[in-house]
Amino acid sequence: HSMGTTTNSIDLMWSPSEDNIDVNHYIVYREVGGVMKEIGTANTTSFMDKDLQANTIYKYVVSAVDTAGNESMKSDALTIATKGQENTYEQWDAYKAYKKGDKVVHEGKVYEAVQSYQGNGDPNWIFALSLWNEVNK
Repeated sequence: HSMGTTTNSIDLMWSPSEDNIDVNHYIVYREVGGVMKEIGTANTTSFMDKDLQANTIYKYVVSAVDTAGNESMKSDALTIATKGQENTYEQWDAYKAYKKGDKVVHEGKVYEAVQSYQGNGDPNWIFALSLWNEVNK
């Protein structure tokens, strides 16, 4: 099961092998292009998969390897998604000063400043094409 996800990582944890005598390590597999590929090993029953894509579904299986090098059957597959990219832009403020290239959020849309300016409190300036361009239309 998953102990937690972020936009670019999944923290996996599983129960010890039923035949946990002489277990040397576990192999973690992730589905890549429809095929399960080994992505790492763990000496404990947890593994952090990093450098993943946001808002993406991943599928994992785990197997145990004993001290003689024999690999167990693979576990049932676990399917889990990374979190979506958070909107990291601040809310637009009609009184604030902005520099060209600054990005803000207003009414759920992202805008980029066309030029630097000092706001005077006018709530319509966010819609002025000479000041802001809506991005991600």
